[in-house]
Amino acid sequence: MGDGIYGDQPPASGKLEGRRRVEVTDPHDPARTIADIDHIENGVLWEEKSATTAGNIDTWIGKHLDGKVNSYLDARQYLPGYEQAPIGFRFTTPGADPAFKTAVEDAVARLRAAHPDVNIKLEWK
Repeated sequence: MGDGIYGDQPPASGKLEGRRRVEVTDPHDPARTIADIDHIENGVLWEEKSATTAGNIDTWIGKHLDGKVNSYLDARQYLPGYEQAPIGFRFTTPGADPAFKTAVEDAVARLRAAHPDVNIKLEWK
């Protein structure tokens, strides 16, 4: 389970830097997890992925990129000091399938266009 960061008891600004597995819950419904942020580093909310391919790439992208951007956007409002934080996707396993990598890069470009006010980062190992 994550760190149990609750919207009704937010941490002090900057206290999340360097933390891993930060769980952000809805202050109006503590049973609802808004996002599980893998790592907060240098002001960026990182989602870390080990995937190098997917059976259905479009379905994978919908769940693991589109869905995560939406949940991270929602979660930022409950993270003092990170309300405008960049959102990053970090692929941690080398050797991504070229078709998968291209599809991910295209999806990130689409997300950047859809959210021009959000800095969306992408890193490959």
